[in-house]
Amino acid sequence: MIELVGLAKRYGDRILFENLDASFPEGKTTVLVGPSGSGKTTILRLIAGFEKPDRGEIRIGKTPVSAPRFLAPPHRRGINMVFQNLALWPHLTIRGHIRFVFKAAGMLDGNHRDRMRVILSRVGLDGLEDRYPSRLSGGEQQRLAIARALAVPRPILLLDEPLAHVHAELKTDILNLIKTLKADTNLTMIYVTHHIEETEGLGDCFYRLEDGRLKKAGSDTKSSDGGVQ
Repeated sequence: MIELVGLAKRYGDRILFENLDASFPEGKTTVLVGPSGSGKTTILRLIAGFEKPDRGEIRIGKTPVSAPRFLAPPHRRGINMVFQNLALWPHLTIRGHIRFVFKAAGMLDGNHRDRMRVILSRVGLDGLEDRYPSRLSGGEQQRLAIARALAVPRPILLLDEPLAHVHAELKTDILNLIKTLKADTNLTMIYVTHHIEETEGLGDCFYRLEDGRLKKAGSDTKSSDGGVQ
């Protein structure tokens, strides 16, 4: 479980939130919805360790990873993240992306080629190993970003607007890939979006972030009056 306790974050005079509490259940997919600029991406970056909260505590499996006098680095949090801007490396092929991640994690061994084949097959990029990002479609680039995030097995996957740069006709394919990951793994996933309709059949629980407040719904995006809680 991921827990946010009394979390506060501001940028200069702009206050995103002042006393944020939330819990994201282990092995489940939580959808975090809200308007642009509400702080959804910031929450992911705080959980991943790329930013530090001004106040409060973040716990993963009841272990503090961010507290007033302690900040665990990203690589010690058991988290992979798919960034909204994809952050692909233009000078590396698909193979180069996965190999780079393997090397950074000390996983270049006698089995790394087999592991690479399994990962690329899972996301539908097998046979394209020698292509650079500039030669990939938007959907293929998103698949590469997901493959890179899955290269090192970690229990938590954060997805920041994973359909933002995908053409409409390809969004179903990427969403189905994420649903397959959910069905085939025990990943704890947090999926950020401002289009709630794209998450049909994906989330186990839902939060809406707006005006610095996080409201939780149950296992359904709709409240009794038809709105998102």
